[in-house]
Amino acid sequence: MKKLLLPTFLLILVTVCSAQEVPFQIERKGLFKKTVIKKCGFTLSNQQFIEFLADDPLMDQYTKPLAAIYISNSLLNATGTVLSTWPLWQLQFDKEPNLNLTYAGIGVVVGSFVLNRVFLHKARQAAEYYNNGYQEPKKVGLQLKPASSGVGIALVF
Repeated sequence: MKKLLLPTFLLILVTVCSAQEVPFQIERKGLFKKTVIKKCGFTLSNQQFIEFLADDPLMDQYTKPLAAIYISNSLLNATGTVLSTWPLWQLQFDKEPNLNLTYAGIGVVVGSFVLNRVFLHKARQAAEYYNNGYQEPKKVGLQLKPASSGVGIALVF
């Protein structure tokens, strides 16, 4: 019985993690409701998500903008961290700290938070495109449409 248990478990695991069978899952978890992307039960970092999409030639239209946003976000975050902590280093060497650098660094870090939100929005669009079999998902919404009696609101899907 034990000899059959491991192959059966591996067979089930392989069928669950096949290429197009399991879609990306986008979840919000944690105390601050951090958005995470999961594939086959594993949480992907932003870099891993981009690397996964880079292997798929049909996802080029999403991979390049996501990579550019990720690199810009990383650079802004690193720059903001260095700028905001530089006055602490100046205090260690008994110099007068320049607090303007701290304020500029905090502003740059806030800018990186905005870029992170843009990245997550674009990543969600890429995941939906991938999950729909490389087709744009149909959007449901309201639009103003002309009618015989004037203009009306129509539900479009």
